[in-house]
Amino acid sequence: MPKAAKTTGSRNTTTKSRGTTAKPRNTTKPRSKKKATKGCPTRRSPTANEQPESDGDDSNEDEDKENEGRVPSKRKSMSNITQSLINKRQKQMTLPESDLEYFRSAARRFSATYSPYIDWYQVIYAGLEHVDDLVESGHAYLPQDEKSLDTLIELYKELAAVVPDMASLLEQVVDDGAIDGLITSMNLAASAAISQDIRELKSSILTYAREHLEIKHFDPPIKEDGSKADTRGWHHPQIGRLLCTPIKLPQFLKEPEKFCTLVRDGVICINHAQFPSCFYQDGGAAASQGKDYVLEHLLRSQLLAKVFVNIYFGKSTADNFVDGEHDSRFRVKRSGKAYRYNIQEITYRHIAYTSLLLRHSLSASDDWRTDDGAVVKCAAFDAVIALFERPKYTDEEFTTQLLKEWNEMFGWMLPSGEDATGLDSDDDEDSSLNMIQALVQHKRKATANTSRTLTNDTPPSHG
Repeated sequence: MPKAAKTTGSRNTTTKSRGTTAKPRNTTKPRSKKKATKGCPTRRSPTANEQPESDGDDSNEDEDKENEGRVPSKRKSMSNITQSLINKRQKQMTLPESDLEYFRSAARRFSATYSPYIDWYQVIYAGLEHVDDLVESGHAYLPQDEKSLDTLIELYKELAAVVPDMASLLEQVVDDGAIDGLITSMNLAASAAISQDIRELKSSILTYAREHLEIKHFDPPIKEDGSKADTRGWHHPQIGRLLCTPIKLPQFLKEPEKFCTLVRDGVICINHAQFPSCFYQDGGAAASQGKDYVLEHLLRSQLLAKVFVNIYFGKSTADNFVDGEHDSRFRVKRSGKAYRYNIQEITYRHIAYTSLLLRHSLSASDDWRTDDGAVVKCAAFDAVIALFERPKYTDEEFTTQLLKEWNEMFGWMLPSGEDATGLDSDDDEDSSLNMIQALVQHKRKATANTSRTLTNDTPPSHG
């Protein structure tokens, strides 16, 4: 699966789409043609990782005056989405099932199933221009290389698959001149969803970490509700053990506290390109033996598995989940992202998102959008993706086996068609449904044989 392209641009937020001309369409009903505002190019809406947590509005008096002087559209009313955006700016309640919510819900979905760093500005405009032909070509902030543009277009099509009647809705929003407001709302929704995942992990991660380290208590103690800045990351030697890259473990284990100090001071560099030992099933023991062992047990740790279950199935299910053990009393609650988004297969993007949140939860950083020392968060996510998408880093035997193991471990927990009903149980000889299934198959076979016999015994007609 290709990676979403990212570009930089102005961080100013606008509600009206400026400098973008709606493309004239041949329809049975005349439509008003949008005109570009001279001398004021369209500005990119901030992406999810650039967004503030509040839904504040950055409009100013000049824009309000400009809107007052605008010739009203010939359409009698604004679209549902535009009205919802206006209501939100006025701090009024909006209907949860509004058309706007379809887009916001999709942004939340893709943040955890595709990438937390999607540039929705580029995705939407790429689709408006190259798929639905709703705006004039040559948009300033779209990538020029064909591969990046194809990635954006493909993601736009995936968005259309989960937003009902998306092209028609976007056409209305373009006519209203509110496309940038829609994109900003999507970015805010994605950012809030990621932040919520992190809040739910903040206290649980310490329990999972103790289990992974096989210790009962942290020394020195860590308060679950305490400040991360002083107690996590390289401020705590046991957390540092989890964050240390395997190849440096021998040096770390000699003097853990000194090693942590040297990392904080920038003398020793641990960056996003160095996978932490908490990603490894054996804590990085094998990989610490030399560079040739870097893939040994990578992305197979119990800690990573626990975080995955927490994110996609919920805390309650994660608390009862034991890696590698099948307990007949363990039940999966049909909740969380897996069931909300009907995830039927685990992909490397799910693993990459899990690894990002694990790494951040252990770090001293309070904000997932803020880099942690030499660890650039976006690049940390991309580093895992690179194992599957960039040929020079891809070991096909490793990646194929890894995904096979993840789906074997968690596949039965996913809402995969009939399996999600809990009705199928081929190994249960006492299952009433299995007995009924056998009877039904026997009757159908007998009926088919009888029908075949009658057909063969019937003499040919000589009419």
